[in-house]
Amino acid sequence: MALIPGTLPTGTKYPNDPQSLLDTFASYLTAPEAKKNRPSVSVYASVAGATITARPDGLDETVFLDHGTTAATATFVFPTNANSVTGQMLRLFSKSAVTALTVTSTGLTLNGAALTALTANQSVVWQKVAANTWIRLQ
Repeated sequence: MALIPGTLPTGTKYPNDPQSLLDTFASYLTAPEAKKNRPSVSVYASVAGATITARPDGLDETVFLDHGTTAATATFVFPTNANSVTGQMLRLFSKSAVTALTVTSTGLTLNGAALTALTANQSVVWQKVAANTWIRLQ
């Protein structure tokens, strides 16, 4: 387990003497670094008329709309500026079509092509590039 900058490993009992403490920290610093922000995957089987809200914790997320038939409407809600971080990515994939998609991003600027519907097997990606500002990458 690698020590991620800005965090301390939980559940670790730290030794009392300075050299042992340094050795403990060194073991974390020399371990292979793990990916810091593993994207979460949220799966929605019931999409028709649903409001799907992105995670409010600043982590990357893949939202998988796993519905079997065309959905007439759905709403996708972006996290607020306070609940997202620069560099964060949101991915949206739809197994079947969504005829009318509403993207809610109150107080945010979404740059790139507007998204009003999804075709079957369509993937869309946004990334936060600055405070209140997201860009559509795909």
